[in-house]
Parts: sequence; structure tokens; C-alpha cells
Amino acid sequence: MRAPFKVSFEEKGDIAIIKITGKMHGCPNFEEILYEPVNEFLDQGFRKFVINMKRVRFIDSIGVSFINAIYTSIKNDGGRVVLCGQNERVLGIFHVAELDKLYTSFKSCDEAVASYEG
Repeated sequence: MRAPFKVSFEEKGDIAIIKITGKMHGCPNFEEILYEPVNEFLDQGFRKFVINMKRVRFIDSIGVSFINAIYTSIKNDGGRVVLCGQNERVLGIFHVAELDKLYTSFKSCDEAVASYEG
């Protein structure tokens, strides 16, 4: 079964940017497409991460659990994670789950990247 969302990665200096596109819900190969690459970045010494959700059209509780899993993995390894670009629907789900208190979010990816510079 194909994942309902796509993930790509970009390096901007010492910051790893995770770009997610599509609908974040049930995915049998989550570890392969998201978790393992994040761990590879951690193994390479990256500790600053931006999760770009600008192109996430939908997220359910399983999708939120994916974000929480990589967030926990990064935090447990001494890293920091910020989010950017969430639409109103995604922000609403994060608010209902009270995750907006856990995550630092920015409207744009440029703002998220700049948050590491100051």
C-alpha cells in the first residue's frame, strides 16, 4: 500500500527541513518514509529540524502520532523541532489536541529557519 503523503528532505546549513505533502493518515510504511530518514539526519549530527506542513491538506490522529513520534525521537536525541505552514484545518486539529502548546509554529518556513539564527 502506498503512503497517502509524500516526504522530502532538504538541508539548509545545519538545519534539516522535512517537507510533507498530502493527507497525513494511516500509513503502513511510516518508519521507512519518515522515521528512518529523520534518524539518519540525527546520526549525521543534525539537531535543528523544521517540519514544513504547508502542503498537508489533512491530518488525523494517526498523522498527528507520526509528527509526535519524530518530535519525540528528535527531542530525546537533544534536538529541537519547529513546525511551519500549517493551514487552518491542521492548526485546528493541533489546537483541539492541545498540541499547539507543545509545538512552536511559524506561518512561513523562512520564519521557522530564522528562529534558529537568533
